[in-house]
Amino acid sequence: MSDFGPYPALPDDPDRLSTGDTADDDPMVLDALVQQEAEPPEPDEQPIEQTQPQAKPRPVTRLLTQTVDIQPGWNPVLLLPADPDRMELLIRAEGEDGAYVLLSDDAGKVQMGAAAFRLDAGRSWGIGATHTGPVWASCGIAGDKAVNVSVVAVTK
Repeated sequence: MSDFGPYPALPDDPDRLSTGDTADDDPMVLDALVQQEAEPPEPDEQPIEQTQPQAKPRPVTRLLTQTVDIQPGWNPVLLLPADPDRMELLIRAEGEDGAYVLLSDDAGKVQMGAAAFRLDAGRSWGIGATHTGPVWASCGIAGDKAVNVSVVAVTK
């Protein structure tokens, strides 16, 4: 026994101490994983040539259609809501002789009559993309039968 209890005595020569693997290469392995090489590796394939982007395809349009019989005395009818993408608009009125439909962008204007556009029965009204707001309609006073109004709008 030694002065240190049940443990063996330390050797007098410090080089004989058994403190583990002194030839540990862990730091070099870790450095190789973390550090980048000065030269990038050679690519396996040649880079792909840049091509010109293709032109965007023409946007798909929608066709909004509606046919409504507007009765005399009805409140204004919303034929089309506002649509900033509207490209074309066609409205046709059909009815008995003297019948007409009032059209405007506001329900109050078609009720007043003088502030609305008058489209006589048997006529069509078409515009391009100049009007993208709502379209309201009301039956004209002449006649007691309904005016048949057909609407076709092209939009994006």
